[in-house]
Amino acid sequence: MRRLITVFLSLAVVGCAQTRTGSGDLRPFLGQLLSEHEFHLPPISNVPTMQATWSIKKDSNGFVLDIAGDSFAVVDKYLRSYFGAPELLTESTLEYQSMGVFRSKRTSASIECFRTKTGTRITCVKKQKAQHSAR
Repeated sequence: MRRLITVFLSLAVVGCAQTRTGSGDLRPFLGQLLSEHEFHLPPISNVPTMQATWSIKKDSNGFVLDIAGDSFAVVDKYLRSYFGAPELLTESTLEYQSMGVFRSKRTSASIECFRTKTGTRITCVKKQKAQHSAR
């Protein structure tokens, strides 16, 4: 069930978004993305450099960021430096080797970070506004 929810959220987030790619220090790029998606990142010293190559799909609801190579430990350390321990942590699932879920303290936006066969994937979903139907 959790895997189905992850797949659904990933598909909902990327929708018809185009893929963009980049490389270099991932810290400023990821910090900007998280700020755009309702995460408050206080200044922290000693955040490790994250040299990486990545691809991203984003829309108004969030983003899916794929980071090439063996980057999970560095990305996980980066996220923990801002958000503390993940609310949910699994060492392995049927599809992923490790996964952590982080939530914004101010909003209900969430981040899933997991190790894939080719690198690390971060999925961020903004808080969705409740829609009421008229009856």
